[in-house]
Amino acid sequence: MNKERKTINVDGKKHIVFPLHTEFGDVEVILVKGEYANDGSLAIEVMEVENDQVVDSFTTLTTYVNPFLQSSTDAFVDTNNNPWAEKFIKENRLGKFTGDRCGGGFCLYPLYTFDVTKF
Repeated sequence: MNKERKTINVDGKKHIVFPLHTEFGDVEVILVKGEYANDGSLAIEVMEVENDQVVDSFTTLTTYVNPFLQSSTDAFVDTNNNPWAEKFIKENRLGKFTGDRCGGGFCLYPLYTFDVTKF
């Protein structure tokens, strides 16, 4: 079953719209690829969409923890602020868990290799 995904154009670039289910309700989002200023490693911003328009920044999916393991496709997922994140990544086939985790504060953040072609 190959389901066609809804897309929107933002600043001349096509983005896939993903459903996101959280404890606060359901929203539609797009993912925007960015970089951490420290070293250019992958940062992923989650932007809320309503009526095919970006309305607000919802959250940052990733966190900057260990620059030696992060890259242009590998990033630590902020499961502390986004408890739904790993399920969202798996449901939408956005990336794969590498098996590595790194601590920061009171949380062990999982490292994922992302399919950056999807955002």
